[in-house]
Parts: sequence; structure tokens; C-alpha cells
Amino acid sequence: MDVAKLGLEVDSSRVDKATRSMKRMERQSGKTEGAALRLAKAAKGALAGLAVGFSVAGIVRMSDEYTSLINTLRVVAGAQGNVNSILDDLNGIAERTRAPLEATARLYQRISVAGNELGASQKEILRFTENVGLALAQQGGGAAQASGALLQLSQAMGGGVVRAEEFNSILEGAYPIALAAAKGLDAAGGSVSKLRNLVIEGKVSSEDFFRAILSQTDDLE
Repeated sequence: MDVAKLGLEVDSSRVDKATRSMKRMERQSGKTEGAALRLAKAAKGALAGLAVGFSVAGIVRMSDEYTSLINTLRVVAGAQGNVNSILDDLNGIAERTRAPLEATARLYQRISVAGNELGASQKEILRFTENVGLALAQQGGGAAQASGALLQLSQAMGGGVVRAEEFNSILEGAYPIALAAAKGLDAAGGSVSKLRNLVIEGKVSSEDFFRAILSQTDDLE
């Protein structure tokens, strides 16, 4: 078989796979003109200008990541509203904080799970997610690089009381978050060291920590 013809057939197969991925994205996004549908349209635009096989692989990977993202949000969508509406809000947060959308969505999902314990509204959870993203932007690397600290943060939010192990992880992997909490907690007086001592003594509740970070919106922005 001619090498050029073989290459054309391989590329055609990849294009077909990418096209199927785009159709799957469109079905999942439904008729809502939110971030979900824009993602699908952006991917179709990339497909239209396809020149090499690498681009096709990237589009297929984008579809897989999109599916994973939607599944993550579906965990909390029943209690918090429409998936596409939430994704649209998170897309805006990711753009403003320059953080990866998937990492931002996973943080939101984790905090939402603890939302009932915190007595937090949908608006407050979104605001908290953005504040954390803004704090991480100060140290660079974004949410993906601080994933371990963010996992500990989400556990601290759902545990009732912030534990020393969780706080130390936040301190090491996402110091600006600890600093924001220290500034927002009167008993800490803006001192991370004082906040750490309060945590060790078991005097910082999950809600206190949540509200402290929430109060630092103006400073973080």
C-alpha cells in the first residue's frame, strides 16, 4: 500500500474518533448555551482546522477530560443546581484565577460535599473556591500543583474541626491559604503561627476556617 495513502487512512480513522467524541460532548451539554456547549464548539473548531494526528489526539483527550469533569459535577448538581450552570460559573473562576478548570471543579465538588456541615450557600461555596484559587495564584503553580494541600483543605472543611495534620499540609503546599485564614480569624490576628497553635489546641472549627477565608475576598482580589 502507498505510504501516503496509508497515512491518510490512519488520519481519517483518528478524525472519525474525534468526531464521535465531539458528538458525545454535545449530547452531554444538551441545549444550554453555557460553558459546556462552548467547550464542544471550541473542540469542533479545532477539528475543522486539523492538520496533524497529534491535534486529533488532543481533541479526544479533551473530550475524555470533559466527560470526567461533568461526572465530577454531577455528584453535587442534584443539591446545587444545573450542571451546565455550575460549569459556567467554574469556567469564569478558572479564567480569573488562571487555574486549571478541572482542578477548580474538583475543589468545588469537595467543598460542596462539606457544604451542609458548614451551612454554606451555593454562592458562598463558589466564592470560597475562587478565593482559594486567588490565594494559590500568589505562589504560582495553580490548583493542580497544590492538589495534596487542597485535598487536606477539603477534608478540614468536612471534619468539624481543623486538625494539625490537615493544617500542616495546607501550610506546606498552599501557604497563602493558611495566611488568608490567619488574616480572617480574629483570634489569630493575622499570624500563621498563632493560627497553627490554635489548630493544635483544637480551637479552630471547620466553619471558622471557611468563614475566615471567605472574609478575605477584597484582600485576595
